[in-house]
Amino acid sequence: MFATLQKKQNSQWKTKKRSNKAEKNSIYLRFYSFLSIWILASFILSSPLYAQMPKQFQQKFELSNGTKGVIIMIGWPADAKNIEKLTDKVISEANHALTLFDANNPSSDIYKLNSSAGISPVKVSWQVLNTIKTAIKVSNWTKGAFDIVTSNGDYRNISIDENSQTVDLKNHGMQLNLEQILDGFLADYMLDLIYTAKMANAMVKVGNVFRGIGQSLFGPWKIQVQEDSEAYARHALNLTVSNTGIATISATQFKNTPLIDFRSKKQIKPKIKGATVVMPTASEAQGLAYAVFVLGPDEGINFLNKLGNARGLIVDSEGKFLKTAGM
Repeated sequence: MFATLQKKQNSQWKTKKRSNKAEKNSIYLRFYSFLSIWILASFILSSPLYAQMPKQFQQKFELSNGTKGVIIMIGWPADAKNIEKLTDKVISEANHALTLFDANNPSSDIYKLNSSAGISPVKVSWQVLNTIKTAIKVSNWTKGAFDIVTSNGDYRNISIDENSQTVDLKNHGMQLNLEQILDGFLADYMLDLIYTAKMANAMVKVGNVFRGIGQSLFGPWKIQVQEDSEAYARHALNLTVSNTGIATISATQFKNTPLIDFRSKKQIKPKIKGATVVMPTASEAQGLAYAVFVLGPDEGINFLNKLGNARGLIVDSEGKFLKTAGM
């Protein structure tokens, strides 16, 4: 239903003039006590051509597990009802996907996998299969600093058969927990659903994870990262969320949830205040952001630099900003 949207938008953006009287508003979103990220997006309100021009559609949401987020799409005013329906559908699909990952739900894929550890392979949904594959990839990159196996083994004891769409946990008592990559999966998944509906310019935020495609009304999607106390505001960074995933983690996240070094399976104390990672997908970005917390500031920034396709920002315990090349 939106097949001609991108073509029309590109033509419209090339021909329209920006009025000096146009009123531009910014959407400000605050996520947690250390890092602030806000989406920089604009509206044209005073132009008489407003009704004929693309506009921004924004919908905040809260998923069934309590995670909050925002969906933003650029579309035509005439498509408002269809865009609203699409937004509702995307949120509904995300809530359904969440049930597949609920380790406490006997009907979920993760519950069945944990119950069958060391016994037999389990056929899982493609959503769970692909997320486990991504998690194993991140674990390989980080040499186990990130891992979805919480006991009786590690990522190397997971076997995947894509032909039969099964996953086998080799050791008795092995347990999977995908919480540290779940928001990234949801951001990727929701954006894929939007793109499949022929919406070429959109951004999704799930928790503190972003995934974007295309651009906003006035150029690439932008978010800004800075330290909340503003003591280091001069180091604030504007990041582009165009065909990339961005994930941020704050040390405050580990006040109630322990930070685990999965290599030793022991709790450790965070050595950094916060981390932001940019990767091709949100899932990869979230997994690497967690690994950076485990590795610490110096080892973490060196790791991101050596990875090649990653960009990142780390703030150490003293408030020093460490950036990879290209940030």
